[in-house]
Amino acid sequence: MIRLSGFADEIGPDLELQVRTLASEGLRFLELRGVWGKNVLDFTADERRRIEQRLGDAGVGVSAIGSPIGKVRIDES
Repeated sequence: MIRLSGFADEIGPDLELQVRTLASEGLRFLELRGVWGKNVLDFTADERRRIEQRLGDAGVGVSAIGSPIGKVRIDES
């Protein structure tokens, strides 16, 4: 099954704006990379719970995690 999703942090840093915009476009999944100007790797346990609760309330699932792990500058060896 193919799930159409996108990086919602490109909509904006605010979770409410992300959820509203996804809903208005009929999208039910996002690739979680950033919320509130923070990268997914930097969320506190409380922030993770808040995100999970809000997405669950909105019926939005997470299709993938967009982390910076493995990213390197192209001029690095």
